[in-house]
Amino acid sequence: IAESLPSGDPLIVLAGYALDLQRIVSSDIGFKGRFLLRMELPDPTPFEIARMVATRLGRSGYVLGEGLTARYIADAVASMGEDWRADRNGRVADDLVHSVRVELRKKSASGNDLGTLSPAMSSRMPIAMPDEITVTVEDFQNAFRNGI
Repeated sequence: IAESLPSGDPLIVLAGYALDLQRIVSSDIGFKGRFLLRMELPDPTPFEIARMVATRLGRSGYVLGEGLTARYIADAVASMGEDWRADRNGRVADDLVHSVRVELRKKSASGNDLGTLSPAMSSRMPIAMPDEITVTVEDFQNAFRNGI
């Protein structure tokens, strides 16, 4: 947008809650007409938040285990309600990823192999850390319950 403006023209970005911005724009009759472009970005849906969580975990080397799907995460996020998401001001995905990482660190410190081995196999821990760390449904539930 800025590149298409003639040299010296200002670029003004108003960001905030829709109702607050509407009040500002409607405060002066000619104010609204001075803006060439108006973009409104809606809050992400629970499924979009879940996809953000899954993508961020995947980029960090985590793999969603059996039963832990984007739909499962979305259902958990949706169960908290719209006000809960609004109170977190767009941080839900970041908070969830952080909580999962904390949960896995706690699990690792307690001697479990980050969800990649069954309890019967925990005595045969690998010497090197695996390239991918599996996040189980239990890991997510604990992170969701304790970290958010």
